[in-house]
Amino acid sequence: VIQAKRSSFILNSTQVHSANGKIPTERVADRCLPMTTERIAAVTAQKTGRDWSVQSSAVSASEVDAVAMQVAREMLVRSNDLGKRRLAESSDIDLLRAVGVVLEGETLTNAGALLFTRAYERTVLISYTHRRTPAGQLTANEQLTGPLVVALQRVFDLVDARLETTPVSIGKGQQLHIADLPEPAVREAVVNGLMHREYFSMERTAVEHTVTQLRVSSPGGFVPGVNVGNVLTTSSRTRNTNLAGAMRMLGLAETTGSGVDRMYAEMARVGHEPPRYTADATRVEVTLLGGAPNTALARYVATLPPEEAADADTMMILLTLLTRKTVGAEELTPLLQK
Repeated sequence: VIQAKRSSFILNSTQVHSANGKIPTERVADRCLPMTTERIAAVTAQKTGRDWSVQSSAVSASEVDAVAMQVAREMLVRSNDLGKRRLAESSDIDLLRAVGVVLEGETLTNAGALLFTRAYERTVLISYTHRRTPAGQLTANEQLTGPLVVALQRVFDLVDARLETTPVSIGKGQQLHIADLPEPAVREAVVNGLMHREYFSMERTAVEHTVTQLRVSSPGGFVPGVNVGNVLTTSSRTRNTNLAGAMRMLGLAETTGSGVDRMYAEMARVGHEPPRYTADATRVEVTLLGGAPNTALARYVATLPPEEAADADTMMILLTLLTRKTVGAEELTPLLQK
């Protein structure tokens, strides 16, 4: 009974415990590995609900980078929201306040410093590599530092420059140009990898790109309650609420809870299989497998109402019906994670 109570105390504690003064360890796959100082801080923050991104960075709002602010304004100008387009014309401090990254005394949150200043210019935040084939030689290898908005825009440009498109006629003289990897799915995968990752460790987020696939691997496991089996349907949650809010305000991320849905829908609507997730306590990885689109499916989806074409469930069911005549709830339950 005493041992059971002691075990319960350790499991429910907000601290990381070790035995006999030894370095704490944790289970990763089939191994017990020692925990670094950064990993202990991350686990403690997860247990206590501490949000790194909203903490004070001690960096003044006056230290924002001019290029980063220009990139942010260009992102706002592309918004469908008139208020956001008007925000692009405001002063730096008003823009930063609207994005939610300014504390008392005009000090930036960690998210603000990460996104808009050169505080992380010596830290590689994103590594981008490109190969023509998964095992081929590198054709691009860039290590990108802060500000994060500039690094993100650079990754988007690098990926876009290497996407191949297929023209699809949808009738009445109209034509779609469909990329081998849907651009919205790519952007969501990259943004999610940076928005939800662990920042107690400054390990980089890796973007590996080939002609037919894109893999994004980020430090930090899923937040509690999220796993590979429910990532599509679970309510949106993040360890970096301030960073997530700022990214959504800039139009980098979808509204709460719709980013993963969009990845699934965008992949399925051109005949590609859904995103593949793998995860452990220290890392989350998502892989998008692309290639030549299914032109017949893409042509059909183009005739659907926009709300149906954007619905992940509808698109996943259509994708399933490409390989079987009928499908029922039993087969769809694991696929739709419902």
